[in-house]
Amino acid sequence: MKEWWNNLDLRERKLAIVAAIFVAIGVLYWGVWQPVANGREAAETRYNSQQRLLEHVQQTANQIASIRASGGNQGTRSGSLQSIASRTAPSYQLSITRFNPSNNKLQLSMDDAPFDNLANWLAVLVNQYGVVIDNVEVTETDIPGVVRIRRLTLAK
Repeated sequence: MKEWWNNLDLRERKLAIVAAIFVAIGVLYWGVWQPVANGREAAETRYNSQQRLLEHVQQTANQIASIRASGGNQGTRSGSLQSIASRTAPSYQLSITRFNPSNNKLQLSMDDAPFDNLANWLAVLVNQYGVVIDNVEVTETDIPGVVRIRRLTLAK
């Protein structure tokens, strides 16, 4: 390598040095800077999306808590928890994928549920049917405004 370098003319050496500098700059930009900048931008987008979802969930939780505190409209309609849930969910474009009834509770799950529809449906269950929301486990999906309900426990 040293012999090859020494055999080059001065002009060729300068050209090789300039080319090496451009290659090094290219490697740093496309190999380091651009991936880091793209990763940061993607992380910021995910963070903002999670923040919006959190705010929406907190607002809905506050609404549900205030409805619970006021006592709701307890028991204006009757039926088992499973029949109430399976009868009312489709009118909110919700599809229940799993039911697990036990004692006076019903555990269910849903895939890809529009969050606004879910919140409205839960409000109806509390206000019109006297259902108590015991536990909710919600995860975000790739679609904005759509959530996956891993576990929703309802009680009467």
